Amino acid sequence: QATSDGLNINVKEFMDTWVIQRNFPVVTVSHDLYNSSILHLTQERFLKFPKTKHQDRSQSPFNYQWTIPLTLASSNHAIFNQTSGHHVYWMDKEEQTKTLHVSIPLPDYSDSNGWVLVNLHQYGYYRVNYQASNWLALSQQLKRDHSVIPVINRAQIIDDVWSLA
Repeated sequence: QATSDGLNINVKEFMDTWVIQRNFPVVTVSHDLYNSSILHLTQERFLKFPKTKHQDRSQSPFNYQWTIPLTLASSNHAIFNQTSGHHVYWMDKEEQTKTLHVSIPLPDYSDSNGWVLVNLHQYGYYRVNYQASNWLALSQQLKRDHSVIPVINRAQIIDDVWSLA
């Protein structure tokens, strides 16, 4: 189906990854060491108790991978209303890993205050994990001026950290 912003999305194909299989994903985000406009992403099944994965005998026709809408902001581009059209990136159900070339300005990997935040306004139903330096930069941002990050994303950060710990 074509959407109002010109995207061609097969709604059934997209939704099947969310309604036919159990659980939901965690997307892990890391900066590229050599190119600041690239992020590396992985998706995997989120389990509160990961050791149960080997005991869980349920099968998934999608191998516990999802088609995931990705929205993002950064310390260099702290605009949080980008949740439609060309501002949404996609991770396909067949992509366990993805190299994402983004159009928004990202901080340089060496910038200790530079952060990336994925899943603006919790647009998608998934958890987000980051490399340690990004978690630290997000933490420092919240200490310096928490209002830069919207309330729903502050809650998301707390919920994801707690659930991933």
